Amino acid sequence: SKQAIPSAIQLKQLLHTYKYRDDVVLTGLADPAMEAKTVASAYAVLCYATSQERTALIEVLNCGVPCLVAGSEHLPDMDDAGLISFDPANPTDIAEGLMRIYKDESLHAVLAQKAINTAAQYTWQRTSGLIWDSIANPK
Repeated sequence: SKQAIPSAIQLKQLLHTYKYRDDVVLTGLADPAMEAKTVASAYAVLCYATSQERTALIEVLNCGVPCLVAGSEHLPDMDDAGLISFDPANPTDIAEGLMRIYKDESLHAVLAQKAINTAAQYTWQRTSGLIWDSIANPK
């Protein structure tokens, strides 16, 4: 059976036991300007691959920040985005993904470049073109 995803309270409690706890920022709800500054200065970001979070993921990628993603199987168009998958119910899996990025500078650089390349594919012009094509050429 699948474990439940830890709650925010449980994550905060676990964070106190984490060796690098002073390097972790839990933003919660932040105003857009503060969120942009935080993401742009981050070494890595944890994201969830949901339809609501897809735009946020692309914004993070656009900053050149490597992403660890829960549910990346829901992002088949981002196979080459350099995302690192993790099981959100497994704190060890999350920690191992973060440590891979933290310890391996060359991996971090590769993931950052893949992030920028992936985000560049998601423009408003391309999106509007795809919408228009789907309207003009229904299948």
